[in-house]
Amino acid sequence: MTIPEILILDFFFLDFIVSLLYIIYNSNYYKLILTYIDNDFNIYREIKTKQNKWLIEIKNEGDGNMAYEFENFLVEMGFEKLHKSSRYSDLGVTYRIKSDEMDGYYWFYDTDLFSVNIHDFLVKKDLVVCHKMSSDSEVEATSSFVKAAHGECLTPYMSVNDSMVFVSFRENYTFRFILHGGFPYFSVGVEFKKKFINDYVTENFNISPNKLRKALQNSNNSPIARDIGKLVDEILEYRSTSPGSEMFYEIKVKEWLRLTLNYYFEEDKKIKLNQVDDDSLKNVASYISDHYASQISQDLLCEIALMGKTKLKESFKSKYNMTITEYIQRKRINVAEHMLLNTGLSISEVSRSVGYKSQSRFTQLYKKYTGTYPRQIKKCRKV
Repeated sequence: MTIPEILILDFFFLDFIVSLLYIIYNSNYYKLILTYIDNDFNIYREIKTKQNKWLIEIKNEGDGNMAYEFENFLVEMGFEKLHKSSRYSDLGVTYRIKSDEMDGYYWFYDTDLFSVNIHDFLVKKDLVVCHKMSSDSEVEATSSFVKAAHGECLTPYMSVNDSMVFVSFRENYTFRFILHGGFPYFSVGVEFKKKFINDYVTENFNISPNKLRKALQNSNNSPIARDIGKLVDEILEYRSTSPGSEMFYEIKVKEWLRLTLNYYFEEDKKIKLNQVDDDSLKNVASYISDHYASQISQDLLCEIALMGKTKLKESFKSKYNMTITEYIQRKRINVAEHMLLNTGLSISEVSRSVGYKSQSRFTQLYKKYTGTYPRQIKKCRKV
């Protein structure tokens, strides 16, 4: 295997607030693009040396050994392989990184059926992270539990914070995140490989690939996060390297999938919405998005939906996996977070702008949904 060639072209940091990374890889080729985002949140991904941007290409004419090539890739990225570490189980491999962008650890345990990974970093600068699986990847789907983070997912848009589940699939689906500097990013993920899906799921449980996909999609930011979080704690605490320790990870991966499937089939038994009701609920959600800072009466929402109070409550929760009150609160907090990060408004001004007369109530809800306090955001991101 030849040593990867690294080409670093004209680099100039400019006045951008974010840098990192877009990775596409298969068995013979890696490509890394440093992505920039300016103060207006315009993302620049086209790399041109005449534009004072940075391009690194790592080309590898390898022998198809993905594990070996991926380890080479990590080393080229600045990760140092630790041959002995008490931080995580020695059954897997631990890498350490300390750079201008991040400081922390990456751990993974890989088998023919699945892999388990841990990202444990302090993010020093705002980062845009794009994750895309190649269509020829041996990984069918990934499911990650975020223990600690502060940022936004751009596709689809949602806040990224503590105790969330994210799922991505092989068919060239891309997740783009903004992770804010000064905060940790701590996640545990499982990659389900094709062999695992074919040998274990499809044959043993008679579940079609389409239903499995729907089940995994349904776990995105869902109530099962609490149960998966308990599973994640067990994975993080496990240190044994005994002969049977491989079985521990296999059992936990299967339990992760079992929780996902159970939740999907339980949800499938709930209220079935017809197209008229589904459209009506979308109208309610749109109205809330446009008037989140106002005091929204339930009677008005019932008129918009053409439903009674009980049906509206039950149907809305079935569709959005949260109550109407929580939906309004999350919308307000998402807007408030953007204002805290990108304006010079005080916390009390932001609180009033999104509809809260009481700053203490706003602070309480902000901590509940983001895992941190507004003052920490202002301290970290002063404009």
